[in-house]
Amino acid sequence: MTQTTHTVVIYIYDSYMYIYLQCKLHTRYPYCKGIFSPDREPHPAVAEFKYLQQPVSFSSCPLIINSHERSKDCSQNIILVHVLEKDLSPVRIRLQNRYSFLGLSHLSWSCRVIDTHSTTNAAWDLPVSNPTDDGYILLNLNGLGLATDGDDSHWMTITGKLAEDTPWADKGHVVAQSQFQLCFRPTDKLAGRAATIPKRIEMTSTTKPSAKLDVSSNSRYTTVTLNTEPILVVDSQSGALLSYRRPSGIQIVGESMTSPSRNNRAAAPATLVPNFTRAATDNDRGGIELHLGFVLPSWSMKLLGRLWGIQKMCSYNAQWNAVGLSSDLPPKFVCRSVTVRQETGLVSIRVDGSIVSRSNGNVLFRQLMEYRINERGVLRVTNHTTPQTDNNVPLPRVGIAMILHKSLFVIRYCGRGPWENYPDRNTGSMVSVYSSTAQEMGSSHYIVPGEFGNRTDCRYCSFRNSTGEGVCVAMEESDSAAGNSHWKNTKLNFSAGLHTQEELNRARHTIDLEDRVDGEHAIHVNIDYKMMGVGGDCSWKPCVYPDFLINGNQEFKYSVMLVPFSRGEDTAQILNELRISHDARHCTHN
Repeated sequence: MTQTTHTVVIYIYDSYMYIYLQCKLHTRYPYCKGIFSPDREPHPAVAEFKYLQQPVSFSSCPLIINSHERSKDCSQNIILVHVLEKDLSPVRIRLQNRYSFLGLSHLSWSCRVIDTHSTTNAAWDLPVSNPTDDGYILLNLNGLGLATDGDDSHWMTITGKLAEDTPWADKGHVVAQSQFQLCFRPTDKLAGRAATIPKRIEMTSTTKPSAKLDVSSNSRYTTVTLNTEPILVVDSQSGALLSYRRPSGIQIVGESMTSPSRNNRAAAPATLVPNFTRAATDNDRGGIELHLGFVLPSWSMKLLGRLWGIQKMCSYNAQWNAVGLSSDLPPKFVCRSVTVRQETGLVSIRVDGSIVSRSNGNVLFRQLMEYRINERGVLRVTNHTTPQTDNNVPLPRVGIAMILHKSLFVIRYCGRGPWENYPDRNTGSMVSVYSSTAQEMGSSHYIVPGEFGNRTDCRYCSFRNSTGEGVCVAMEESDSAAGNSHWKNTKLNFSAGLHTQEELNRARHTIDLEDRVDGEHAIHVNIDYKMMGVGGDCSWKPCVYPDFLINGNQEFKYSVMLVPFSRGEDTAQILNELRISHDARHCTHN
């Protein structure tokens, strides 16, 4: 099919003129679109489509609600569970039958509660009686041993499956499913309760007194050592992080730095940099130039995109290219100064620089970065991004891109999954703890490669090798409501694969990407504070809803935490010990 030359003839009868267009559409956009591949393999979007079309809708009906607790969160699948001494209020879920001529008696119902902060992946199955049509499900949470004094880490999933075989699906097929977050609130503290700001990770000395953290700097490298062993190397001129390893352990970011002053390290690549670009998707490429490109030369399209009122009609990809946010030619970080400060058991390396467009040389953002590492090897990378131009173009993403060592291909994360999901298409992806590999997450489901594989609402993600050593990644953001000096943990977006964003953006077909396997190639990881939606209503024009666009004229301040761990350590336990909370409404664990 793709070898056929298609002729499009448009007759304009009113003016007795016609335009004869001959175009090879397969050289621009493939025929293989939609939510299924030609081999009938469903794309991840099928999960979202199924969730939106499922014949049963769910809503929470709290038996008691206090005006102080009522907020917009109440409409976002959050259930308030009131705690009176040791008793928990029952949970009532309303089911609305969306069938036209069928009841719900053919479905069997189940309920599971999970604790995403548990080190043992605790889960409880609750007995559920079949509801009546448009009826209710009443659930009793007493006797499960739920930790009601901690973070809001419990999630409840209601599932309706076929009770018997049918001509179109077998018994046990999931017909309807929804998930709710359980928020425990002491009844006697509801009124007038002030929000408490979670504590950030304590960057204090955690190792034995014999451990000695030191820092040295020259014209080429700034090196942090622990007992003379290099654990962090930053380029003194560019401010880029070149290498990071676990003390007395494995290499985490970049290549080995046992001898960072060797000549062959002069061209060492940056392995952790700010990231504002993404490989364009099919929806990202849809705009007015897609239509006019058939009749106008390519050079005129660049001129047209600069005209007033036309830019917003161009594709997101064209808008990004115009301001210097192309994945083919991503903006570069230009360092102004590097400042090193050492405290007891801590080293801070502060980098002041700018994000500069490679295409036109314009300064897009001022970027302040700080690498702060302690004796345990916990690394906090703080980013403060300030726009320097009046940018009306939505940003593809705001975060960091890093290159992990090839051995850390075993992935575990707490967030939405198991398939890819984005901010504007993640309601059909349930929160849980999932496992994968870099090769599996980096395998594209699309004929034309592009941005893919993102996971939203992640409390953490971890990367480990075959022996169990690795690094856990979490994120914090500045709490502007409590002042810029206060920080709170926030959920992150992440993706991982064996190809760079540049390779994905330049590839026109999957065959253009080299086959790569786990353990043989470096792992390219994106940790994002903000991720723009991907749209989907129409692929011929910009169609991402305003709620899922990233304003390019605002400041961003966040920190990415890299916490190394050894074999046998659990990521949830590590975060609990470091007192990270994923919800701003509670104090963290002591």
